[in-house]
Amino acid sequence: MKPIKLEFSGLNSYIEKTTIDFEILMNHGIFGIFGDTGSGKSTILDAISLALYGEIPRNTQDYININCDKAIISYEFEIKNKYKKKRYRVSRTIVRSEMGTKTFKAKLSELKNNNIEEVLSEDVDNVNKKIINIIGLTFNDFTKAILLPQGRFNEFIKSTDSSKRDTLERVFDLGKYGEILNYKIIKREEIKFKLKQDLETELRKYEGVTHEAYVNELREIESLKYYLKRKNMEFEIAQKKYKESEEIYENQNNLNKYEVIKKELELKSNDINIKRKQLENFTSAQQINPYINIVQSLKKKINENADKMNSLDKKLDILNQELVISKQKYEKSYKIKSENIPELSTEKIKIQRARELEKEIDIVDKELRQLKEVRDELNYKKHDLEKIKLEAESNKDIITNSLKELEGKIDKLKISAKLKRQIFKAYNYEKEYEIILEDRNSKADKYKFIINKLDEYNLSLKYLQKDKYAIGDKLKDITIHYDSLLKKCPGKMNDVFIKNDNLMELKLKLNLEKEKEIKIDNLQTNLNKTIEQKHKFDREVNTLNDKLEQLEKEINYVEADISKLKYLNLAEELKIDLKENMPCPVCGSRNHEYITTIDNNKIAFNQKKLEQLYQEKNYIKNKLEDTKSKYIEQVCLEQINLKEIKKIKSTREEIKSNDIFKKIDEENRKVEVLKNSIQAWQKDKEDTEEKLMKLKDTKNSIEKDEIKITQNIIFYKQYANEIKSELDNLDEDLKNVKDNYIGLKSILKVSDLCSKIQEIKNNERILEELSEEYIKIKDNKANIENIIQKHNNSLYEINVELVKTVESHAEKKKSRDEKYKEVISITRGEDTLVLISNIDEEINRITYQEEKNKKILEEQKIEYERISSLKSNLEGVLYIEKEEYETQQNQLNQLLKDNKFESIYEVKRSVLDLDYIRTIQDEIMHYDDEMNTAQLKCKELKEKLCGRRIDKENFKSLKNNINIINEELIKIKEKISKKNNILVNLEKSLDIVDEINKDLDKINKDIKLLEELQDVVKDKQFVEYMSISRLMDICENASNRLAFITNGRYNLEFDKKLNFIVRDNFNNRAIRTIDTLSGGELFLTSLALAIGFSSQIQLKGNSILEVLFLDEGFGTLDDKTLKQTIKSLEEIYSKNLSIGIISHIKDLKEYIPAKLIVTSPTEKEGSKIKLEYN
Repeated sequence: MKPIKLEFSGLNSYIEKTTIDFEILMNHGIFGIFGDTGSGKSTILDAISLALYGEIPRNTQDYININCDKAIISYEFEIKNKYKKKRYRVSRTIVRSEMGTKTFKAKLSELKNNNIEEVLSEDVDNVNKKIINIIGLTFNDFTKAILLPQGRFNEFIKSTDSSKRDTLERVFDLGKYGEILNYKIIKREEIKFKLKQDLETELRKYEGVTHEAYVNELREIESLKYYLKRKNMEFEIAQKKYKESEEIYENQNNLNKYEVIKKELELKSNDINIKRKQLENFTSAQQINPYINIVQSLKKKINENADKMNSLDKKLDILNQELVISKQKYEKSYKIKSENIPELSTEKIKIQRARELEKEIDIVDKELRQLKEVRDELNYKKHDLEKIKLEAESNKDIITNSLKELEGKIDKLKISAKLKRQIFKAYNYEKEYEIILEDRNSKADKYKFIINKLDEYNLSLKYLQKDKYAIGDKLKDITIHYDSLLKKCPGKMNDVFIKNDNLMELKLKLNLEKEKEIKIDNLQTNLNKTIEQKHKFDREVNTLNDKLEQLEKEINYVEADISKLKYLNLAEELKIDLKENMPCPVCGSRNHEYITTIDNNKIAFNQKKLEQLYQEKNYIKNKLEDTKSKYIEQVCLEQINLKEIKKIKSTREEIKSNDIFKKIDEENRKVEVLKNSIQAWQKDKEDTEEKLMKLKDTKNSIEKDEIKITQNIIFYKQYANEIKSELDNLDEDLKNVKDNYIGLKSILKVSDLCSKIQEIKNNERILEELSEEYIKIKDNKANIENIIQKHNNSLYEINVELVKTVESHAEKKKSRDEKYKEVISITRGEDTLVLISNIDEEINRITYQEEKNKKILEEQKIEYERISSLKSNLEGVLYIEKEEYETQQNQLNQLLKDNKFESIYEVKRSVLDLDYIRTIQDEIMHYDDEMNTAQLKCKELKEKLCGRRIDKENFKSLKNNINIINEELIKIKEKISKKNNILVNLEKSLDIVDEINKDLDKINKDIKLLEELQDVVKDKQFVEYMSISRLMDICENASNRLAFITNGRYNLEFDKKLNFIVRDNFNNRAIRTIDTLSGGELFLTSLALAIGFSSQIQLKGNSILEVLFLDEGFGTLDDKTLKQTIKSLEEIYSKNLSIGIISHIKDLKEYIPAKLIVTSPTEKEGSKIKLEYN
């Protein structure tokens, strides 16, 4: 960080705004800040610290000047790293509060090119955080890095081993690598042990979940799948057979159904034929009916039009008479209009002119009234303004007297700045004394509390150690018991699972054997039934064959008889057609003998008998075919059953199901005994493990508590030493503040400072109020003077306006009188509106009467012409209608004759309701469709069946068999599904167990690593290592700087006891202790060490700190050493580092090229600064 510019006001001894340009100061490398004690040199560093962090290094909150309400600070600085530079400005406004002071407003900005300001934050807390991020140092680190109290580093060089370690540990916050790190390790161990315990508890939930159990479940599933495959094959065969039978059974039921429907439809045929006839008559009547309606309609229209003709003739006679009267009236009204209207129009124009003049008079009257009102109002305003002006002049005199009185009061209440400053300083000393005393008492109480707390922790530690030894003994006994349990293990649950698997296999075998036995019994029963049915169908086939042969013989006999009769009957027919001497078409003979006539009924009887015989033959043939197919089916069933029985017998085991059952029972008992003994052993093992775990947890908890208490004891001991040191410092501060307070109070001679300050504050408040009142009265006086001037201007404007108003009133009055005379000459005193209204009424009356008569005449003419036209049109229509009537009557008579209707009344009877007709049509169509469908279906189903039949009982038995097999399949699938679910759960559980075991291994490794790390951190070994490492870095940096300052003569080192030593390279690298160094040598060594220490603190930041401030008592050095010191500091200066010296020594000024001179505050003004150069 490089300072650029600092501006501040109202801080400590500074009242007015003070600006410091660090760029000018730092150009010379070394610069100084000089001034008397208390002049405000350190306040400049306080201002930088306040601007950045809102805090100051000194332990005080009372840093706002007593003459100011607030302190305002603005600090501009530059941050440089390896890559770029950035410039920032931070500003704060600090005000007084109940607790002392607080930051009222803060703003952080980045300054871009061309001095453009980009605001980063205006929130106080956010500004503080951003400053730490930008610079990379906290407040404590910053104060250590820029302000080097040299005297303290002399103490550090000469301090003991333990003191050096404590200083390094405190400054570089190395405590986090000691007790704090140990505490974090313990906390991490607790978390890991808790995780381990949770994982082990979780693992116990999955006991019995093993890969062997998974494999056994897999085997059972495979066995069930094999059994399912066999059942599926059996189901497919049964289903195929059932589908074939189902089709036959369904077709046979459908055929019976359609034959019944066909017979029912044949019974309805007569009724349907009647309805067909009605439909035909309705169709013919529908064709004739429109003609009947047309003829009747034409006849009606002819009669109506004849009546209308008579009515029109009467109307024409009446209208002719009315036309003559209306024409006379119109001629009379037209003559009156032509003579009177021109005279009335001339009179109306004159009166309208008079009306316009009246309106103009009204407007002028209104303007005259308004002018009068304006004149009156202006006179009233003039009077008011004169009155207000007099009052304002009176008030002005009163205010002038009040101002003189206030000036006297203000002079009496004023107090000198010096006296005020001394009173406030004494008051601050008094308050500071009370605060330090209160802090001292608080620290004393805290010290007492810590001592008591240490006693409590020591007592708790003794009790914990006692409990620790007792738990150790119990843990040893349980561990012995646990080891003996592990040796007496009766077996594993895996053995039980294996035996259970064997049992499952035996049970499966048993179930399979039982199923095979049941199947064989069922198949044997079916086989017996099939053989019985086969013999039955064989007997039926033989019987039907005998019947068929008998029928064949009867058919042959009847056919021969019919042929003979037909032959004889044909000869008779030929003879009837032959005439005498005509040759016979068969034999050619002309001699025709008599042949006996054969009765046709006999032939018909024989033919009917033949048909019956053929029907019976077809029936027997069908039945024979059906019986043969049933016989073949039973033979096939017999062969299938025999094969199935043989197949099942070949797959049966040699051992019987009863023997398998006994073996299962025996294995069950053995498994149960083994399972109970394993469970008992497992429970005992779990209980023992739980006890072991609880005891270990208790022991770990006690050990953790022991470590925690030990840490607390160490912490409270250190805390007690720190508080004791703080108490000593506070006692010394109390003494110094008391001395300063008594000295000031004796000078001031004020008994009660608080009352005096209150009096000063009250006077200041009164002064402020009086000043505000003075300003207000002064402003009021100026306002009154402005009002008086304003009213004078207004009075002048009103007078001018009054003159204009009077002149305008006279002119308008003259114009109004002239117009009034002209109106009187036209109207003779009468109302113009009434006159105009009378003339308008007369004109309107004459015009209305003429128009009315004209309109009536025109309407009558139009009506006469309209009725004449109607009459002509009606005559033509009547002639056409009569001709149309004759034509339509002839057509109707011809249609009645063609459709065989006697009269139109018969046609009307045939026209039925449309709904009824639609019903008949639907019924006929439905009948035809049903009859066609039934005939087609019967034919189609007979073709499909081809004589095959199946009874209901056989069909049901096939269906039941499928259902039984299907139920067995469902049960097997359910078993497989359950087993699959078990297998999936086992698989998931195995994955979880594997993950838990992996996590346990990882946690065990972490615990081992933490235990090893804890061994390293114990007894502050790691802290000591870090302290020595830091000291080596500081020493190396300081040694390089010391060699640079002394031209390579001296190097700084430390021995095993951490005592600093100086190696003299110009004296055979002789080793010199710190005690042998001269004052100048010790100063140079201390300075190099201080800069090295500061450099290490800077490493914690994000940027280079390009300035160092040395607040050192250079007065202890002689002239030679002082020159050597300045020369050394000049040699330290480089391009990136400037050094600021803060001192009150006047002789030091001549060695510093650039100086900032701070002058002490006076009674009238605060501290001032000026820049000087050598």
